[in-house]
Amino acid sequence: MKSLQKYLVFISIFICFSLQNSWAKSIEQADIYFQQQQYKLAIDEYLSLADAGNARAYYQLGAIYYNGFGIEKSEAQALIWFALAAEYDFENSAEIVNELLAGASAADQDKLLGIIAQFKKNYGKQGIQDKYFPQFNEANLSEKIIYSNGKQLDASYETTDEGFIESDDSSTTFEEELFDDEEGFTEQTFQSSKVLENFNNRPYLLVVDYDIAPDGSRRNFNPVQVIGNPNKGILDLSYSNSLKPTFKGKSVNFVHRSYLGVANYGPFEIRREMGFLYSRVTRYVRKLADSKVPKEQYQHAAALMYFTWLKQEEGQVEALLKSSSEGGYIPAQFEYGLLLYREQKNIKLAVELISKAALQGFTQAEYRLGRLILDSPWIIQDDKRALFWLELAAQKAHVGATLKTSEVKLLSKNKKLLDALGAIDLLAKLPETEAENPEYLYLQALAHNNMRPRKLSVAVTYIREAIELGNDRGWDVTLWQDTLKRWTSGGSVTIVEMATDD
Repeated sequence: MKSLQKYLVFISIFICFSLQNSWAKSIEQADIYFQQQQYKLAIDEYLSLADAGNARAYYQLGAIYYNGFGIEKSEAQALIWFALAAEYDFENSAEIVNELLAGASAADQDKLLGIIAQFKKNYGKQGIQDKYFPQFNEANLSEKIIYSNGKQLDASYETTDEGFIESDDSSTTFEEELFDDEEGFTEQTFQSSKVLENFNNRPYLLVVDYDIAPDGSRRNFNPVQVIGNPNKGILDLSYSNSLKPTFKGKSVNFVHRSYLGVANYGPFEIRREMGFLYSRVTRYVRKLADSKVPKEQYQHAAALMYFTWLKQEEGQVEALLKSSSEGGYIPAQFEYGLLLYREQKNIKLAVELISKAALQGFTQAEYRLGRLILDSPWIIQDDKRALFWLELAAQKAHVGATLKTSEVKLLSKNKKLLDALGAIDLLAKLPETEAENPEYLYLQALAHNNMRPRKLSVAVTYIREAIELGNDRGWDVTLWQDTLKRWTSGGSVTIVEMATDD
C-alpha cells in the first residue's frame, strides 16, 4: 500500500477539487464516460456527484483508483471511496473495505481508520445530510396546504378545455408525427417533453407542472408530456391564476399539474374523434401490463397519468410508480415523490424520493428539491442548501432554476450568498422568451440596482416593465411598486446616470 503521507496529500487535494466541481449532469453520463474509457471526464462527473453523497459515484471512484483507470493506481485512495460507499451499504463496498484494510499492517490500519473517520465528518453520510439535504419542520408535518376557499388541495391535477391550435401550411398529419414505427410510443415520447411541431388544425396534448406563487399566479412551466404545439395553452395558463394555496392561514408556494387538450379527453370522445390514438395507446399499455421491469413499470404509469381516458384501477399509477421507484428507476423516484407531495399523502417520503432522484443528477428533481428547501412549509428554509441544488439545475439550463438561483443571489438574508454580477450573468443565459416574463424583468431590475456601481436608470426601466406585465397577468405587484417608489421618490422621477470622466 502506498505511503500514508502521499495519501494525506491526496485528501487535501480532493477536498478543494470536489468543492469546485458541483456541476453534475447525471450518474448516467458519468457511467457513459467510464464505459467509453474517457476516464478524466468520468472522474470529473463522479466527483461532482460524490460532493452531494452519491453512493454509486463513491464506489466507481474506488474502482477507478484501485485499478488505475486513467490515473495513478492507489489502494489507499480507493479505500476512502469504498468506505464512503459502505455507509450506504452499496454493492460489496463493505467487503472490499475489509479486504483492503486486511492488507495493511496493524499500525497502518489504525491510521487509515482514523483518516476515514475524520473524512466522514465532512463527506460521510451524516455530514452530507447535514450540509445539503432538507431538514423537516416537524411541528408542521401534520398540517395541510389548502386553497384560499378553505378546501384541501388534494387533487393531483386540474383539466382545461383548451385543445386546438391555429392552422398552418403543414401537410404533416398528427398520425405521421406521433408514430414513427409499428412499435407505438418510444421511451422519449413519455419522458423528453419534445414538442412535435407543425400540425394542421390538430388538437395538442399537454401535461405541464408549474409553481403556484402565494398570489395564486402560475409560474415556471415545465411540460412533462407534449404532443403538438401547446404554446397557446401555456400562455393561457400563465394569464389564468389559481386559487391561492394557504398554510395555517398564510399564502405559500405549491407545485401543481394541469392537463390540457387531448390529455383531458374522455374515453368516448377520444375513440370518436381520434380512434387511431386510442388504438395505439391502448395497445402500447397492454404490452406493458404485466411487466416487472422498473423502467417499463414507469412507462406504464406514465401512460396512465398522461392519457387519463385509459382504463385503470384506483391507486394503480401510485402502485406502479412505487414498484418502479423501489427498483431504482430514477424518473419513477422523482414522479412518485412529486405525486405524494402534490397530494400531501406522505411528505417525508415524498422529499426523500425527490432527494434520491436529485442525488443522481436528475435535473427536475434538483430544481424541485431546491424549491422545497426554499419555500415548503414542511421544511426549514435554508438558502445555502437550496442554492446548491438550484445551481446544479441552472447549470444544465433549467429556466426555473436559473431564475430562482438569481433570486437567491439577489435577495438572500445570508449576505455571503449575495452576488449581483453573478445574477446578471445567469439571467443573460436565459432564452429570449423570458423577456416577457415579469419575474425575469424584476430580477434584472434588482440586479442592476444592486451591482456596483449600480445602474439605477436601467433598474427602473426593468421594474416598470415588470409591473406592467405583472399587472396584465393578475400578479400581486405591490412589493415591486413599493420598490419603484423607493427608488424614484414616489415613482414619477426619471433617473439619468451622469457620465464620469476617466
